[in-house]
Amino acid sequence: MDESFERVLCTPELAGRLRMPLYWAGYDMDVCRFDRRAIPDAAARGRADAVIVNALMAGLDVSAMAHEIASRPLPAMPALLAIFPAGCDEALSAAERAGVVCLESLWATDEAIVRTVRALTLENRLPPAWASRESVERRLRLLGVAGETAGGRYLTRAIMLCARDYRCFGRLSTQVYPMIAREYGARDAAVERLMRHRRKASRRTANL
Repeated sequence: MDESFERVLCTPELAGRLRMPLYWAGYDMDVCRFDRRAIPDAAARGRADAVIVNALMAGLDVSAMAHEIASRPLPAMPALLAIFPAGCDEALSAAERAGVVCLESLWATDEAIVRTVRALTLENRLPPAWASRESVERRLRLLGVAGETAGGRYLTRAIMLCARDYRCFGRLSTQVYPMIAREYGARDAAVERLMRHRRKASRRTANL
């Protein structure tokens, strides 16, 4: 299995407890110090399919951490899982609005955490080979989309991102277009316009 589909970033206080359960479930673990800025930095340095943090630790603003990770030019947005103590309803709701999956500590057994990580990563993604550039370009050529144009390149990259992270389908404007724009030094609006032009062109070609 491609290693980019089986890596978890975890804070130290959870690492000892979860290392072996995650290992037996097929994941490698990277450990990062507990810090709102250090976690996004670590996620940007290495490919992580999921980030697990313990909101019981004082000083971690989980929703701010999620927004910081989302602002980074990552290959794909990792799944974010946070364990909250009971009674933190306001912080938990803010984290969920930021796209974090939250578990209350009372129910966050090792089995529940591993099951949630699997549901957020491997089980909801297309096979790694489908997300490769060669595979996407081959499918687009069948639709008449030329990969050497700017719109073709943007569309190829967008499909690769969505194939690796199914949540990108619902975050085109907020995540996919800005990420591609940063990667190619373009504006968000230009990325969207050129991608839409290539989709329309492919439909006209298919109808000929």
